[in-house]
Amino acid sequence: MGIISGNTKKTADMLKYENLTGKHSIWRGYITEGYKKWKKGEKEYYLDQKRITFYVPEALKEDWKVFA
Repeated sequence: MGIISGNTKKTADMLKYENLTGKHSIWRGYITEGYKKWKKGEKEYYLDQKRITFYVPEALKEDWKVFA
């Protein structure tokens, strides 16, 4: 389900999705989940920020929970 054979062309909607989002509509022969959601009308949210993580002691973690 969702596999595309090698000789199948991308549809106009697939090209529109790729131009709007910068993401692939077909990846390794399969239609992507992002394209399927976009086709249904679901919104994708993009963050311009990067997430970083690090390890902290449990006490400091609790202080940050209170702060947040």
